[in-house]
Amino acid sequence: MREISTSGNVYQRVNLFLDRGMTHEDEAHFKTELSLNPNVANAFEKEQNFRDYLRSSVEKVKASPEMIQTIREKIRTASGH
Repeated sequence: MREISTSGNVYQRVNLFLDRGMTHEDEAHFKTELSLNPNVANAFEKEQNFRDYLRSSVEKVKASPEMIQTIREKIRTASGH
């Protein structure tokens, strides 16, 4: 894994980690860097807090059974079944 050198790269790595987009080796390296580098820890905390805020503040809209059925029918029609 490359060393983090720019703030954009820090946020990119934080997002990859939170999105589970890293290999196990990269995750281990990131966790080490997280514990040693206050800039990385700060970026991680900000992103985690933002995601937690969104998760708790944005209401999930549930699809009605009719909408689900309509989507299924369109998929079947499009796939030729």
